[in-house]
Amino acid sequence: MKTPAAGARVDNSTMPLCHRINTRRLSRVAQSFALVALIATAQAGDPAPAPVVDCATFMAAVPPGPELPSKPVSFRDNQTGILLYVETDGRHLAALGADGKLLWVRNPFEDSKSCPYRTIRPKLIGIAPLPPALERQAMYYMKRNGPFVEIAFNSSQFGAVDLTTGDYLELGQN
Repeated sequence: MKTPAAGARVDNSTMPLCHRINTRRLSRVAQSFALVALIATAQAGDPAPAPVVDCATFMAAVPPGPELPSKPVSFRDNQTGILLYVETDGRHLAALGADGKLLWVRNPFEDSKSCPYRTIRPKLIGIAPLPPALERQAMYYMKRNGPFVEIAFNSSQFGAVDLTTGDYLELGQN
């Protein structure tokens, strides 16, 4: 379809319906609906405020469903020789030193008190080197120099783990 010259009239009859919407009229209609909803709410009286529930209370109230088996995930940091692996429950992360001794076992999601997103009890699905930009962010917020790795959950949340302590910093979600 050709783009009309500036100021030229456009024949709407050949355009698809989604292109014929008048945005000024649409905004007036949306404003009208919002005004009607506001008046209806005011006439009905103020409803009772919704209870505020924190993440821990919500997760404790939801019964665990059937657990699906987790795939084995492991990662060895070349600089430190630390081996990370995800335990069979898919939620705990363990670290073995270069000498084979257990350094720590942590549940990053629970320990950091992260809120669920898309999945009530997210599982670890990946461990990778932390990109430099995210490493600077982790160093700033954790007030440490690392070393760090990136972990990802099946809920699309991800973050940084300090290899020496197992501390987790949530960096985002997609």
